[in-house]
Amino acid sequence: MKGTGIEVKPLFADEVVFVLAATHALARKKALTLDDLLEEKLISHAHTPPSESQWFMQQLLGRRKERLKFTQLPLTEAMLDVARAGMGVAVLSEWIAGPHLGRGDLVARRLARGPLQRPWRIAWRKQVAPLGPALRAALQSTVPRTHLAS
Repeated sequence: MKGTGIEVKPLFADEVVFVLAATHALARKKALTLDDLLEEKLISHAHTPPSESQWFMQQLLGRRKERLKFTQLPLTEAMLDVARAGMGVAVLSEWIAGPHLGRGDLVARRLARGPLQRPWRIAWRKQVAPLGPALRAALQSTVPRTHLAS
């Protein structure tokens, strides 16, 4: 950011995935389309920042005017339980969803048009260099990954 005394650098990207009950009709599909999601209730976190919600809607809908149906819940565990019960599709980061997929009652699906990658950045005051770049390097070496099957 020029003139602000703040350095901003890319950190990593994570993938937003759609988690649903293994018994859900959409679980048979390898990937989901926007039309699939328009028919479903999407479950999101109640404390998602507006900027992140706007990013998600822009990535998913682009300029289309359709409306998605959302239920917002305050806890990740509640989101997963509602999805597990077949009452909607949870929208989560791959690394949050990953540990909950091993039992076989939940599955994660990507978008058919390709992964929904969310970029993360790190910012620090230029006065703290070289600590900012060192923290960036440390964080990049520990990026949580699920490596969901394609």
